[in-house]
Amino acid sequence: KIGYDSIQTPTQQLMSDYQKMYDLLQENKPSKVLLFTLRTLLNRKAYLQYMLQFVKNQNWSQRWAARDSMMADNITWLQDHFYQHEKLIVIAHNFHIARYSEKEQVMGEMLAPRYGPEMYTLGVFAGGGTFANNAGKEEQMLPADTSKLDIQHVIATTKGFATYLNIPKSKAKGSEWLNQAIVVNNTFIDLSNSNSLILSKHFDGLIFLDKVSVPEKP
Repeated sequence: KIGYDSIQTPTQQLMSDYQKMYDLLQENKPSKVLLFTLRTLLNRKAYLQYMLQFVKNQNWSQRWAARDSMMADNITWLQDHFYQHEKLIVIAHNFHIARYSEKEQVMGEMLAPRYGPEMYTLGVFAGGGTFANNAGKEEQMLPADTSKLDIQHVIATTKGFATYLNIPKSKAKGSEWLNQAIVVNNTFIDLSNSNSLILSKHFDGLIFLDKVSVPEKP
């Protein structure tokens, strides 16, 4: 296990070096490449800062919040500097893009106040197959819960490989299940290992996939 005392000084020195490099590069004529380089240096410095803090206090919630805050800041930076009049498509895990999280601070929730109704979040769920966990290891999806409504039950009723569902803003007949807690065993929700959520709170739309698998190694 890496100790805080053993990495504090070299990590802080590296952060200082990144800042010096940033200050020197800022003196150059602005260009797209330079802007991305400067942003990368700031990202690297921020990453080292929150990871150093994590080694010290082992606060996973603080670490996740810092990471998602950086992700949200990068999205707004890209919009402000390069895509002021364009739509952005951000592909990320359901956990990060959700516009609401009961227990954690996530990117989508941080971006929601800025973009309001212009932001549309899509949650992706599968009915079966395999996936890569947070450690990158392949896992078999758990079978559907037989005691409660499971999202796999819903996916089993769809036809074809992929199905898109827009979540209505107002409660409609037949869509009550979207506003109730539903089991989603095979996706990371929060650090408490929760396995259910209210889909209408987290997402604006859903994509259901019949079956998924991890990418084949080259």
